[in-house]
Amino acid sequence: MTMRQTIDIRLLVNKSQKLNPMKQFTKNGIEVEIDEMNWQWLTGNLAVDSDQRWIREKSIILYDPQKQIAEKFLQLAALMKTETQIQLWQYFKDAFYSNEIEKCFKRYDLETTNLYFYKAVDSIFKFIFLYHNQPVPPFKWRWHFLTKNKLLSSQTIKQLQEIILSSKPAEFKQQTLASIEKYLQKLMIERRYNPEMVREHWRV
Repeated sequence: MTMRQTIDIRLLVNKSQKLNPMKQFTKNGIEVEIDEMNWQWLTGNLAVDSDQRWIREKSIILYDPQKQIAEKFLQLAALMKTETQIQLWQYFKDAFYSNEIEKCFKRYDLETTNLYFYKAVDSIFKFIFLYHNQPVPPFKWRWHFLTKNKLLSSQTIKQLQEIILSSKPAEFKQQTLASIEKYLQKLMIERRYNPEMVREHWRV
């Protein structure tokens, strides 16, 4: 299946209310969308996994004669690099839910078990993007860019699919998640994080 080609063009403005409505049209088979974007909104969010960061670091500046936009984006990217090192460790810790999941399915709480699975997978996604020094894509694009950029081995990708898509028993999914958690530990140790601290988050 061929993905459709799209181009999003944003006009940066200093007003919170739009003066012009969004326009959408197709040109030579390419879908084009033109809209206004608030400058304060785009530059005010410094969360490493925010949509704003993704836009700032992945966009192409078409018109910036005084280089004000480029300079601001570079300044914020430098701040994000420092913050990423802090959040990398946090998302690493947030991926370790095997023990909690085991407690849930032992008391037959399937709903909470599945919530923990999805929460763990989302933390793994964020961890992997930050580990590779990449901004975290918006939620609807995370799986796409995870596989497109080959940030994980095909085996680990398959394991993640088994957790979120398969109808296999919760015990099997918990074992699969435990295997991925162990793999994350290996990555952190290879990055020269303290092995003892890394292994503290192995709770199975």
